[in-house]
Amino acid sequence: MAKEKQDALYYALEEARYEAGRIERQYNSVEPEKYLVSRTLSERWQQALEKVVELEQQYAQALSEQQTISAEEKKQLFELANHLQRVWEHPNSDARTKTRLVRLLIHDIWVKRVDDKKIKATIHWQGGVHTECEFYRRKWGSKTKEQKTNRQIALDQLIKKLALICDDTEIARILNRNQYQHTQMENATTWSQSLVRQLRQKFSIPEYSEEVYKTRNLVNLKQAAQFLQVSMSTVLQMIRYGVIDAHQVIKYAPWEIAESELDKPEVNTFLRSIKKGKSVTFNKEQLGLSLEAKMSKNNKV
Repeated sequence: MAKEKQDALYYALEEARYEAGRIERQYNSVEPEKYLVSRTLSERWQQALEKVVELEQQYAQALSEQQTISAEEKKQLFELANHLQRVWEHPNSDARTKTRLVRLLIHDIWVKRVDDKKIKATIHWQGGVHTECEFYRRKWGSKTKEQKTNRQIALDQLIKKLALICDDTEIARILNRNQYQHTQMENATTWSQSLVRQLRQKFSIPEYSEEVYKTRNLVNLKQAAQFLQVSMSTVLQMIRYGVIDAHQVIKYAPWEIAESELDKPEVNTFLRSIKKGKSVTFNKEQLGLSLEAKMSKNNKV
């Protein structure tokens, strides 16, 4: 019962976070002179953020409640601990899985300045063990000509990739949200559709074509949700769980999902569980037990 409560709160929290992010994107895209629209969105954004905070508190409280685990769950946890390195190094263990694993293992990190060049980080692991590491500090200051050139090349390549999946207006919003600077446009402070178009034309980058996009057999988040007849937040959950493989060129960019991903058996299993009101548990969500099973199978061959 406690697990079902946690799952319900988790899904509600993810939905609230997505909604807050959606309103934030709307707010940031409004022209400054549209005061009434901006004010209304600001109020809605604040309400959405308050809901996120409230659900975060409820979710944290649910996690802190005493729970008992079954013998099978305990066995899985020990299997994970015994083969942690193999799970970490397995090709199917992606960055998302490793990030979740690190968050489970680390309690907190304390950072202290050693001198002008170095900092010392003390990692507090779950269980009480501490590890100290020293790092060279990143040097802040003016960029060299070579660094600026590399930055501009990276930006050009980024726009080239974004132009495959969205139009100039959307590209401008994405660049603004990521605070990308554009040294080519000295008199501008933010990206706009016209600035994106100018830069595309300068570097001979074709504009977005819906016909070309369709030939790549890809769908975005909204299209995937419509196809599966679920909310976009549910699709996001499947992406985060690793049920659906998806790609973003950069943060705030549209998700790119292969159409074949929507027909996978794992997707149908997930959706059936959601519709029946059952708690959804996947081995990928449990940080690699499915990977361990794959490795065991390969070792027998």
